[in-house]
Amino acid sequence: MYNMKKKEIIIIGFAVILFMWFSINILYQTGFDKNIDFDIASKYGALLGGVFSFLSVWLIYLTLRKQSEVYDKTLFENRFFELVRFHRANVEELPPYQKYIPQKDKRFKKEEIYRERQHIFNELFWQIMESIKVYDSFMKDKDYCLPDILNAQGINYYEKLEEKFKQRKFNTEEIIRIEIAYLILFFGIGIGENSTNYTQKILKKKYNDEFVTLLMDYFKEEISKKQRERGYFAGQQVRLGHYFRHLYQTVKYVDKQDFNYSKKYEYIKLYRAQFSTFEQAIIFFNSLSELGKNWEFSQEKENDMLITKYNLIKNIPPELISVIDIKKYYPKVIYEFDSEQTEERKELERKELEKKYK
Repeated sequence: MYNMKKKEIIIIGFAVILFMWFSINILYQTGFDKNIDFDIASKYGALLGGVFSFLSVWLIYLTLRKQSEVYDKTLFENRFFELVRFHRANVEELPPYQKYIPQKDKRFKKEEIYRERQHIFNELFWQIMESIKVYDSFMKDKDYCLPDILNAQGINYYEKLEEKFKQRKFNTEEIIRIEIAYLILFFGIGIGENSTNYTQKILKKKYNDEFVTLLMDYFKEEISKKQRERGYFAGQQVRLGHYFRHLYQTVKYVDKQDFNYSKKYEYIKLYRAQFSTFEQAIIFFNSLSELGKNWEFSQEKENDMLITKYNLIKNIPPELISVIDIKKYYPKVIYEFDSEQTEERKELERKELEKKYK
């Protein structure tokens, strides 16, 4: 599609050619006589004047349209940078991370440890990694297999997921492991004698009741005194709920704009620069869970798969999540630390992606 500048050049060029054509015709019909036939000239002039009037109106239309586009872009950018500022404010205002000091009455006194963003997401990341570790220990101890874990709804969900993303090399057992670890981080399993019934309710949508109950009990037994004091598995809805809603809506706001993909990518790239490495890791875990499936795994069209489309997790180094190969889940993301140059990856350079995405 031509841009505005090219359209203007074409119209002006057409007008010049038309003027020359009319001039040559007048000279031809007057026999190149030095005395011009003004009757013929006036007829051609009237016709030429009408054509140029039309061209003038068209150029005015293009100018107004261009001004409208500039205005719309200004409105978009004002809104976009306002959303970026909101993101920064949301992160800065995350509740400080606290430790829970046990009291004689079996209650817990909260004491602030730190509130810096990098420390908070760092702590959340290591909680997920600990959750995966406890889950692996539970599975080894109980010797469970898939039929013992999933209910009918869960079996149906994961069968469809594997069929839809069969080109990705993850397996059901591993994605279950990640989802459960993240959901336990997000909803928590309670501190002290308290239990988080909502976590069990969420898990029982896809997993067998007995499995969920035993898993919760196992987690409570495995949490060390030190972890209890640091608030491990106490639930992170307050920190992460609003964070992810705002994050998703901002990316969707850019994605639905009537720009070409290259421009959209540049805006998202600017937004992605606000994320720390540990934030991107949390985004990765969230996207594999029931809570974050709209990012990619519930989408039918490739153009709507936002993490791959905009390389949202490209800065995660492979050694950070050593127990999981993130490329199994997002093989088409171009990772910053990936030095492999396979044919598939060459096809995913930005120019190729611009042809694929809208």
